[in-house]
Amino acid sequence: MFSLKQIETRVGVIVGVLLVIFAASYLINDFSNDRLQSAERATNEATSLAISAKSLHLRNREFEKEFLLSRSQETRDQLEQGFAQIIRVIEELGNDLVGRVAY
Repeated sequence: MFSLKQIETRVGVIVGVLLVIFAASYLINDFSNDRLQSAERATNEATSLAISAKSLHLRNREFEKEFLLSRSQETRDQLEQGFAQIIRVIEELGNDLVGRVAY
């Protein structure tokens, strides 16, 4: 049926094909594991960045609130100083008027 040489050649080809298939499956597995690990690292980094961004956003909101409070306090202080100056001017004008009317 088949000669010994033909059988050896066919077995050699089959072994060669099996070796190529094994090597290819090993490389594909290794490549997919690398890709999976890279994807996991990227996901972890993205999650970390999202957490950092959320933290920065919250801190920014806190700073904005503090800034608005300090600005409103500054505005109140300026208004109080303005009212105090107005009251002093009115008192001075009142004193001048009393002094003029008395004479």
